[in-house]
Amino acid sequence: MPPASPPAPQQRQQRQRPRPRPRRLKVVALVSGGKDSLYGALHCLANGHDVVALANLHPATSSGAGRHDDDDGKDDDIDSYMYQTVGHRVVPLYARALGIPLYRAAIRGGAICTAKNYAPPQAAGRQGAPGAGEGQDKGDGDGDGDGDGDGDGDDEDETESLVPLLRRVMAAHPAADAVSTGAILSTYQRTRVESVAARLGLVPLAFLWQYTALPPYLQGALLADMAGAGQVARLVKVASGGLDERLLWEDVGAPRTVARLRRAVGAFAAAAGTPPNGALLGEGGEFETLAVDGPAPLWKGRIEVERAEPARGDGGTAVVKLRGPRVVMKDAPDAPAQEGGLEQVRIPSIWDTEFARLASPRVPCASPYPPLALRAGRAAAPLPLPPWRIAVAGSTLAVANMTSSASGSSPEAASQLAAVLSRLGEVLRARKLGPRDVVASTLLLRSMADFGAANAAYAAFFGAPGPPSRVAVACGRSLPPDAAVCLSVVADARPGRGALHVQSRSYWAPANIGPYSQAVAVRLGRPGGADQDDGDGDGDGDGDGDGDGEAPEAVYVAGQIPLVPATMELWTAADAWPDDGGPSLPPPPPRRHDALAQFRAQAALALQHLWRVGRAMEVRWWSGGVAFVADCDPDVASARAATALAVWRDIHEVTFESWARGAGAGGGGGSDDDGDAEIDIWDLRHGLAGRPGSGPLPPERDSRSALPDFGACEGFGRGHWATTATTTDAAAAPVPPCFVAQVQALPRDAPVEWTAVGLAKCRFSLAAPRDSMAAAAVERTGTEFVFVEVGSGQSVAGSLGELWGAPGRGGGRDAESRALATLYATKRLEAGDLERFGGVVVPCVRVWGSGGRELVAGLTVRVEHGGG
Repeated sequence: MPPASPPAPQQRQQRQRPRPRPRRLKVVALVSGGKDSLYGALHCLANGHDVVALANLHPATSSGAGRHDDDDGKDDDIDSYMYQTVGHRVVPLYARALGIPLYRAAIRGGAICTAKNYAPPQAAGRQGAPGAGEGQDKGDGDGDGDGDGDGDGDDEDETESLVPLLRRVMAAHPAADAVSTGAILSTYQRTRVESVAARLGLVPLAFLWQYTALPPYLQGALLADMAGAGQVARLVKVASGGLDERLLWEDVGAPRTVARLRRAVGAFAAAAGTPPNGALLGEGGEFETLAVDGPAPLWKGRIEVERAEPARGDGGTAVVKLRGPRVVMKDAPDAPAQEGGLEQVRIPSIWDTEFARLASPRVPCASPYPPLALRAGRAAAPLPLPPWRIAVAGSTLAVANMTSSASGSSPEAASQLAAVLSRLGEVLRARKLGPRDVVASTLLLRSMADFGAANAAYAAFFGAPGPPSRVAVACGRSLPPDAAVCLSVVADARPGRGALHVQSRSYWAPANIGPYSQAVAVRLGRPGGADQDDGDGDGDGDGDGDGDGEAPEAVYVAGQIPLVPATMELWTAADAWPDDGGPSLPPPPPRRHDALAQFRAQAALALQHLWRVGRAMEVRWWSGGVAFVADCDPDVASARAATALAVWRDIHEVTFESWARGAGAGGGGGSDDDGDAEIDIWDLRHGLAGRPGSGPLPPERDSRSALPDFGACEGFGRGHWATTATTTDAAAAPVPPCFVAQVQALPRDAPVEWTAVGLAKCRFSLAAPRDSMAAAAVERTGTEFVFVEVGSGQSVAGSLGELWGAPGRGGGRDAESRALATLYATKRLEAGDLERFGGVVVPCVRVWGSGGRELVAGLTVRVEHGGG
């Protein structure tokens, strides 16, 4: 594959623009003056939205009015966890420079809640009615008219200062329905803005979120894109040991500045023994910037200063004091000619390099297996769900098949779900657990038309930050006739639980469209085992000998459907099709847009979302995959199943090839255009030549983590997975098992939905205990994940018996008592097989396994060996 590198400016104009958005949002842009908040606002325009107002919070020690310079030698910069405040005296000038009304307010309180996921106070939203004592800063030197009169004390979290400010803006701009931020990697900042946005009914936008994980996967790509679009942002504060005042007031996007930053943060990270994640962008507070210019139509003027004077700050920091800042309008007779515009704003491809290869239209795969026949009389009969089950494996609790279909219960899904959740609360309390301890759920509906109403009841129960991940499907008449909803959950109270809950629209992956997290991670191992010394000499209990203190985790990923992240609309043939290994290009000829080619692209995009979420959660391997496909013609369903299985296999083969060649996470190489000269003039001028970290810069490479991480696999497994660590043949790639399950409908009428459980921060081994079984065992935890195919003529009980009787499985009822199982069941199962099953049941129309073979059922099992 070609090296990953930022697109050249001339390429930007050739990129296909996004299709018109179905809803044009009216955006309030939160601006700090920094590069990211202004560039995020620019992307709002590039995506077809309108920025109707700017909002800014400034230190309470400043009047925020009238003065834009630092004649008193102070800038009132405060050490806020949430807000950039350096250079805040210049912020009033943005109203005139951008021609957009600016609203400001003082920051009240401090960082009371310091957790990554923000929990608002119970009284959040209590502030007074909009309009009381409010003013609008027009940037003309007459002050911002703060006086918000909210009477907040210093004991309130600084996040809550956003609430009265945004209410004020919404009162002045009733059409405002969205809020944008420049968050890139800061979960802390993003979740706080999302919390406020949700309470005020605003759509959160974070178009720069996880920008370094987007093509071309380079930390410097964002700075290159800003410069290519014509945005100029200058360094106004440096706070890292690798940076000093000589960088102040430099353009952060200029190639030479980027090279200096790369060298400095790289050397500092190497000395500290930590990766420079986000440091090149200042994500760790290494530096702060002030945007002073940018392209039309956002920028109507530029900010200029008479003098920029470096000064020493506290704690080894250095800041710049700005003298005489002013706005120079671009339509003035003496203003320099303006270049660029929205056409210069690069919108990243929605396709990762490796998934672009999978999604390209091609000859579909056909299943070599004939469909299974359905016994007479079973077609119209629902699957008899087993009664509620409670199972325990180690410290993990599973409550399965909860319904409220007793005589006299309400037929409405929302009422039934509320009754189910009430009973679930009792079950959890009896075990000293609560809703916060639930890590994953499976929600089955009789009709997807009930999705919205059921969501309301579900959200009321799981209202805390970091709710469980969720898979939601509609099973239609496969559910018992009096059951409108069925819920199963997994709970785990061990410490160290982590959740990824992204509610903002971005280019990265879909925002959650319900009260669920994209993924939740829980520790693996015997109770206390993750925190005990495992004898490897590092004392961290993870068994890898690196002493990093990270325990192995299971990551429950929510169902992923093929939404375009920036629009939250289903991807269709009208969207950008990928070229093999390249960026988005104009659509191929219509004859290539047959229905199955479109499904393949949709399956690839939904799987890409699973991959991006997995990488964010440090997943190294999937225990297996499950693809749900919506009800359709039997022949179409067979073709879609074969296609989904092929996409699952192909992504593992493609990534195996790249891993074997050492080419990076997706096969991309590095960028060769951001290295400096052979000898850096900066090094010579400041006497740094020859010192560690000086000299030519190595090319920047794909920054993504490997997924799957074949290097974390012990020997690539045994049995039919046996291979060698030296082969580069894609056919030798170990591929986790995969089921395809056909149900009645999926959320948003999607044709496909992917879900999986990932293995993170661990090493693992692979095995095939029996034919039609595939297992992944997490090293030093006693935890094993097994996929079991139940074929024609087989029973669930018989398949489980074969699993427990396999060598090294612990045997019989003892092993079964330590297992948590999910059964993707069809009506082809023998009568009475379901009643005896002790796990979660997902009623399906049809199920397929390896090679496209149709099954009577697919079974996933998590077992804790050794008494865990």
